[in-house]
Amino acid sequence: VLTDCARDNLFPRLGLRHPLLPQIEWDKHQNPAVWWTLLQQTGFERRSEQWSSFNRLGALGWTLLANRAGAFFFTGHFRLHAQRSAHQLLLTPRA
Repeated sequence: VLTDCARDNLFPRLGLRHPLLPQIEWDKHQNPAVWWTLLQQTGFERRSEQWSSFNRLGALGWTLLANRAGAFFFTGHFRLHAQRSAHQLLLTPRA
């Protein structure tokens, strides 16, 4: 499981500090595509990608905002699930 905030976000693109998350330095974070590439290069297989929703709207909010587009306007938080392939486990030398 890998979590991060996406680098792409509405407020930094506009040159503004995020009103809900002013402490985040967006330029230090990476988008899911970068993490998937690194995971695959180290023998992990892609399982799932989920986006969080910053809302108090319950199920409706999750339905509307828990996706890449909704995340762009709010927190940008995502969670990647990956698994090391059995083939890679057999090829990896032990220390």
